[in-house]
Amino acid sequence: MRLRFLLLFMAMNSAVAAAGGAGPLTTLQSTTHEVISTSASGRLEWKHAFPGTGVRVVSTGHIGPEVLVLTELSRQASIQDLEVRRLGVTLLSGKTGQALWHHDLQGKLDGSGEGTLPEERGWGVIDGTVWIARNSAGEMWTNDNFGFRIHGGTPVWETSGTGPPRAEALGEALFRAPTKAGMPNDPVNVKLLAVNTTTGTTRTLNLKIAERSGCGPLDDLLILENFLEVASARFFDAQRHDRCGYFVTRFDWHGSEQQTAIIRVP
Repeated sequence: MRLRFLLLFMAMNSAVAAAGGAGPLTTLQSTTHEVISTSASGRLEWKHAFPGTGVRVVSTGHIGPEVLVLTELSRQASIQDLEVRRLGVTLLSGKTGQALWHHDLQGKLDGSGEGTLPEERGWGVIDGTVWIARNSAGEMWTNDNFGFRIHGGTPVWETSGTGPPRAEALGEALFRAPTKAGMPNDPVNVKLLAVNTTTGTTRTLNLKIAERSGCGPLDDLLILENFLEVASARFFDAQRHDRCGYFVTRFDWHGSEQQTAIIRVP
């Protein structure tokens, strides 16, 4: 499994590490309904409340001098079922705690709300745009992504079924989209979306992983090794398995759909 660990190492080193830049010398604390900012000496700077039945703060963080707060509004449909129906995205002034802009999304945060990796906590920053990973919830849920300009809160993009960005470079954010053939166990088709981080315009790449001569069809057994995929600022690497073993197909996601892919083997 040497190749598997090689790609895992690549994934850890090519993650979209856009946490928002260095924030001011203040500390954020949050309760279920309130965010509190204190100075380095412990002096209270401001408090901002998020009142309402069923509302709770699920994530906070500095974005430059400002503060992002994510809240969820839940309602209990029955004793056994807690349905999250709204994800609130609010940017506060880091100086005063006043709301600069706010958006509501149906669903819940697709992430833990914590951690240093944006894809783990469910939000990050790319080129002056904050992105939010949203689980639409419900029976036919999807993992979607929304981008808002930090200054002003203008919506920039909305993707469906992509999860968080896989990489970013040259003013574009890369997303992996579902394919008609049925992701996640479609070993042949790869659909990538390159979203302009300023305008939100989308460039689509519909790519195919070819069978290797004499190695038979690609294995569609849904296990991690058969579908491991990582992206960097230039390349999208997809690991697959056939009768001859594991191999990696490398695509240049800044290129065209007619590009010649690079095949690598252990």
